[in-house]
Amino acid sequence: MRNKHKKEIEILVRAIIQNNGKILVCRKIGKRYYFFPGGHVEFGESSKKALARELKEELAINIKEASFIGGSEHLFIEDGIKHHEINLSFQVLPEKLDTKSKENHLRFFLFDKKK
Repeated sequence: MRNKHKKEIEILVRAIIQNNGKILVCRKIGKRYYFFPGGHVEFGESSKKALARELKEELAINIKEASFIGGSEHLFIEDGIKHHEINLSFQVLPEKLDTKSKENHLRFFLFDKKK
C-alpha cells in the first residue's frame, strides 16, 4: 500500500514546561507516543502568539515567560499519511499549571525525568 502525504510542511510550537523535577508531556487518546504541549502556527500568526493560543486552548493556562530553545524537523507516517513538521520549542513558565485537558482528544502528564 502506498502512503499518502500532506502537501505542505507543518509549522508547530512546543512548550517545555518543568515542575518540581518533572516535565509536562501530552498524548493523543488511542496513540502510544508522547509529545510536548503545543500545536500548529496559523498563517500570519507569530510563534509566541501561537504558543499562547495553543496552551490556552489545551490547558487554559497563561504564559508568564517563554524563551525560544530551538527547532527540530520531524518526518513520520501516521495512519498511512506522511507528515513533515518543523517544531519550534520554547522553555515556558506558566502563571499556574493545571494538567487537566480542555480538549477531549488529549491527556497531559507530568513525567519524572529521573526515572
